[in-house]
Amino acid sequence: MNKNTLNGYSFVSHYADNAQLRDSLNRLSNSLWGITVLQGGETDYVPFSQILNGDVVANVCVGRFCLVADNKTFDASMIQTVMTAEPHRNQGLIRALFQPVQEHIAQTTGRTFFTAHKHMADFYGKFGYRTFPLTDYFALAPNVNAPARKKMQPIDLNDPAQRQQFERVAELRQAVSQKMGFVQRNWLLHWFCQYFHQQNLYWLPDLEAYVIAVFQGDDIEVKDIIALRIPSWAELQPYFSVSEQTVVKFFFSPDQLQCEAQPVMSDEDWFFADDAFPALDIYCLPDTQRG
Repeated sequence: MNKNTLNGYSFVSHYADNAQLRDSLNRLSNSLWGITVLQGGETDYVPFSQILNGDVVANVCVGRFCLVADNKTFDASMIQTVMTAEPHRNQGLIRALFQPVQEHIAQTTGRTFFTAHKHMADFYGKFGYRTFPLTDYFALAPNVNAPARKKMQPIDLNDPAQRQQFERVAELRQAVSQKMGFVQRNWLLHWFCQYFHQQNLYWLPDLEAYVIAVFQGDDIEVKDIIALRIPSWAELQPYFSVSEQTVVKFFFSPDQLQCEAQPVMSDEDWFFADDAFPALDIYCLPDTQRG
């Protein structure tokens, strides 16, 4: 744990095993977003925080990931969980955190990426981050009426055997996209499944694949596919009922699904990256890795 004092606030980082600071960070994230971000013992998710009177009042986290982009595998760091308690805003606390954040990244992966609202472009531009159009999802309109012919099995991650099998597949998974996907370090995937997709995780036995799918009226939102081999849409479709009104939304680049899906750009967010991050044709983070 690193610690020093500046302008009445104390800077601290690498404190995942410090229960008092960890709980304080979680209280802040819960008060702002209703989520818990630090469970303890994380090595690939490092908090950098400003504290006052023992409480975390501003924070930036750095997550380490193994990415596949344009068929190349490399490590990179994602900036996450940027937040400041309201009474402490507009005091330069986040700006001060970026020096140790960038030093940490330079000593570890050497590459940075993240998504953020477009209005933050000027702020992040001061630290050398460039902006790129962000694809939110890819849309496919089947234009047919086809009932599901095969049955998906809902997964309960509270069941130890089911959880163990899911974690084993996740550990060995193929990247859902060779345009931009993730492998090996799956801690954020597990976090998303625990907090957001407990009711949306299914096992497709014939394909030996897990699918995270959300059903919104006629539409189907496919958030992620976790498998040793990514199936095509032709293989997936028999598990879904589709109609002429259905739009299937893939929240990742569907380059391995062998289907014609159209990109839908984000109206609010951009993809941010430093000069060391490779230039890509498409920037679309899988939904379960968006931080």
